[in-house]
Formats: sequence, C-alpha cells, structure tokens
Amino acid sequence: MGPRRVVRNWALPALVVLVASLAWVLRDGLLVKHQLKRHGVGIEATVTALVEVNPVKSGPCLTAVYRFTDPHGSEQTGKAGCRHTDEQGLAPGSRLRVTYLPDDPATHRPGAFHGYSLWRELLITLAVVSSGLLLLLLAALALARLISRSDRSHEP
Repeated sequence: MGPRRVVRNWALPALVVLVASLAWVLRDGLLVKHQLKRHGVGIEATVTALVEVNPVKSGPCLTAVYRFTDPHGSEQTGKAGCRHTDEQGLAPGSRLRVTYLPDDPATHRPGAFHGYSLWRELLITLAVVSSGLLLLLLAALALARLISRSDRSHEP
C-alpha cells in the first residue's frame, strides 16, 4: 500500500476526529465559559478539601474541592484545577471566587470570566487539535513508507 493511499485512508477518520473534538470542546468548554462571561454571577465558595490528582502531562498535583450555596438554597460542589490551587495557595477553609449561571447554578467554574475571549480560545483549540491530527497523519505516512520499504526488501 503506497503512502498516498494511507493518507487517503486516514483523511476521513482524521476529519471525523477533528470535527468531534471541536464539537465537544465547543459544547462542554468554550460555550459554557462564554455564557459564564455574559450571564455569570460571582460568589465566594469555601474550599472543603485538597485532593491529589495525577494529570498525564504534569504528574501529581493538588486540586481544591469547593462548595457554595446558590440563591435557591441548593449546595453546589466543584473542583478547581491544579493551576488555580497552586496560584491562589488554596487550603481547606480558604475562599475561592466561583462564577455560576443564575438559571442553572449547577453550571459553574472557578474564577471570574470578564477577560475571557471565545475566539482566542477557539483558535488555540483548533491549533492544538489540528496539530495533533497532523502528527497522527505524519506518523501514518511514515509507517506506510516503512511497510513499503520492508515489502520491497523481501521481494525475490
């Protein structure tokens, strides 16, 4: 199988992965942050615990578990990422600014979102996902060349 055929065979799955990744990031990340910027209400939450997590990239770190009571009297809980925990020196009992949606208090994130830029984050996400797919495609091309060379070396 030639390198061009491998690239053609990988093009459609790569495009599907790109579109699915972008849809997931848009729905679960970017649009929620955009809504928090436009409609979010800030509240002080209390850090209840620090939990060790093991992100693949950076290794073990501590994430802060927080809670707050929304205006409807329901208790909401969440986690602040390792970066928030480190930068703010969070510990059990400390206060953390959280932004939530008044119509849906279960949708909340640590921090304030006044300077958040949907377009900037979308472009960064697109660049990261596209780079990953390009690397995957290049790996497939390199593998196809290796297989092609191996097949030629075994010919009588």
